[in-house]
Amino acid sequence: MKHSRSSARVVQAVAAAAVFTGVTALMCISLCSADDFWYSTFLDGGVAQFLELSRYHYEVFNGRVLVHLAAQVILHFGRWCFALFGLLCCLEIPLAALKAAQRPRGQVPACLALFGAGVLALPRALLVEGLLWTSAFCNYALPTAMIVGELLLLMRAARGEKTRPGLLFACLLAGFLCGATTEQSGFAAMAAAGLVGLLCLAKNRRRLAYPAAALLGSAAGLLTVFLSPATYGRFFRETKAAALDSFFESLCAGLDAQSAMFGAGHGASLLLSLLFVLAALAVMHESGKRGEPLAAAVLSASAALLQPFLSGGVQIACYALLLFCLLFWAVALAAYSRHTEGFLLLLALVCVAVMLPTKSVSARVFLPAFLYALAAGALLLSQQLSQAKPVLQAALPLAAVLGAFFFRLPFFSGCWANCLTEAKNAEAVRQARDTGVLYYCLDYDMSCTYSRPFSDGFFYNTYLQSVGLSADIPSFFYGEGKPLVYVNGRRITSPALPDGEGGWMLPLRDIVEPMGADIEITDMGLVVRLPGRDIDITYLVKDEAQVTWRDAGGDLQTIAVPKPESYFETLLGQRIYTEVFGLAVRMSPDGTRIGVTVPSP
Repeated sequence: MKHSRSSARVVQAVAAAAVFTGVTALMCISLCSADDFWYSTFLDGGVAQFLELSRYHYEVFNGRVLVHLAAQVILHFGRWCFALFGLLCCLEIPLAALKAAQRPRGQVPACLALFGAGVLALPRALLVEGLLWTSAFCNYALPTAMIVGELLLLMRAARGEKTRPGLLFACLLAGFLCGATTEQSGFAAMAAAGLVGLLCLAKNRRRLAYPAAALLGSAAGLLTVFLSPATYGRFFRETKAAALDSFFESLCAGLDAQSAMFGAGHGASLLLSLLFVLAALAVMHESGKRGEPLAAAVLSASAALLQPFLSGGVQIACYALLLFCLLFWAVALAAYSRHTEGFLLLLALVCVAVMLPTKSVSARVFLPAFLYALAAGALLLSQQLSQAKPVLQAALPLAAVLGAFFFRLPFFSGCWANCLTEAKNAEAVRQARDTGVLYYCLDYDMSCTYSRPFSDGFFYNTYLQSVGLSADIPSFFYGEGKPLVYVNGRRITSPALPDGEGGWMLPLRDIVEPMGADIEITDMGLVVRLPGRDIDITYLVKDEAQVTWRDAGGDLQTIAVPKPESYFETLLGQRIYTEVFGLAVRMSPDGTRIGVTVPSP
């Protein structure tokens, strides 16, 4: 039997090594995005430039100095540094959780394999916008790893395992560093210290000073984030916290937005339902009860699985029920001596709850909650596996890893294709230093990267700066097999891109500005101002825009057109040019050119 269990652990270790190799490979071939281009330049100009950019960032952008410093260092050294750093963080979370829960070493391989498989199985938006985007990784995954490390330190201090001199200062410093990450994780760091403090009150009051020191440090760290004028202003702007009734409105709006985003992913519901079942099994094992935990598990898992199929108020109510279920199982686990697992679930809930009253409902804000939940689930399942037959101990982690790889093969392929496109652009940058003209390829799989730099807006200029080119360099964008666009016989800088409906998306700015139009980018989309009329373009969902205008008779007209998944916000479906602006749009017989005839203002 011992030989069989040793063989099972070998299989688990191989599965863990394979899945983390896969995660590291993804980090190596994923692309820098958006803010990464700016952060990559912070350390290029010496100490004086670094200090000035850091001051500007803190006062104007936000107060997340610690995590953005990590991003600047990583981006300065390149993708290999990000891959190494990301691997260490992804390993640290389950390892620290195992140590905090005092699990035997024999459970380590299974826990690592299961956690790694869960990371690969994360909803695509979380992978793209959170884990594989360097800046977002440092904002969300890095603080999560830090807080799980803080939880380990506090749990060991609370149990009396660590009694070295300076432990009180270590808890204070750990709390401060975790609190000074982001607003979301700062509150989670305070919650971690508070939860261990409650455990000390119940079990060992003499150790209360350590979580109290961490709580004080976390509060001080979080204060440094909110002392930033940019953070302070954004907090009140995004939460509408001027009055209690408006704050309640923001809370309801946040619940609505989060429920819609969570309901968009069936994988998220499946992972959460599995977590509820594992929590029920743990409570049943510890309490000896069967009926009540089983009924609660059925209710919780059913709500998680049904949520993506619901809509409107029913979906919101179901999402609120899911949050309550998360709280219920967290408290139940903590009550039955599964303190680490319960605390991890409570931290997941805190990370979701603190974002409810804000407008920040992008997928990446869910990443810390998923990582905490994955760590708790890996702990629970590895514990259950340790009591199973050796063949099941080997088969289940291996099947989870193989399933995650099979599920993600198209994603790996898309990231590799993007990596090849990036190599084309790197070569174009080298040529541009000699020719003075940059030809930039647009052939990215936008489902595998958060954003890429395009011709209008902040990110393209910072991209040029990050590769050492002047923002004034003439740039022509192209895509393999995509037609070039000519306005009144003059080629413009951007090509047409497929709209997914058999037509083409054309660059709005390059076409309507020669007509005398002004384009204003708003929170909701765009407003095109022409003499005598305004045209509103509202972004309904990520890949669709609604265009509203008044026709010659004064009647209000509305059409929906595709929009791309990128920061190239003024690229829109060609119907807007023919139906709204009344322009002639013609494709050449060979399909290589699109001509647009624009009247003079």
